[in-house]
Amino acid sequence: MTRSERIARMENILKGAQDGKRLFTEPEAKEFDAHKNSIERADNAATIGELEQQRAALKRPQGALREVGKPPAVSGGKERKFSLRNVMRALSGDANVDVGYEKEVHAELSRYRQKSPEGFLIPIRLS
Repeated sequence: MTRSERIARMENILKGAQDGKRLFTEPEAKEFDAHKNSIERADNAATIGELEQQRAALKRPQGALREVGKPPAVSGGKERKFSLRNVMRALSGDANVDVGYEKEVHAELSRYRQKSPEGFLIPIRLS
C-alpha cells in the first residue's frame, strides 16, 4: 500500500468517526495507528537514508586535489631558499626585509586551493 493510499484510508476512518460524532472503534483505532506507524517508519527510513548520503558526501575530498611533491612553479632565476624568518619579520611590520620570493611561493601554493588562506602558506619539503 502506498503512502497516499494509507493517508486516504486514514482520512476515511477519521471522516467516518467525525460524521457519526463518535470516537474510533477498536478496529478503526488499530488500523489508523498501523497506517500512522507505517508512514512514520518510512519517513524515518528516508531521513536515515538522507543522513547516510550526507555522511558519505562528507567523506569524499572537498575541493581540488594537487599532486604532492611537485615544487611550486616560481621564477627560475638564482636558486633561493624559503625563509620563515623573513616571513615572520615582514608580518610583524619590518619594512626592511625582502619577501618577494616568499610571497611568490605563497601565491603559487594558494592557486591550488578553493578558499584563499587567512594566513601565509609555507611549503614543507620532505627530503
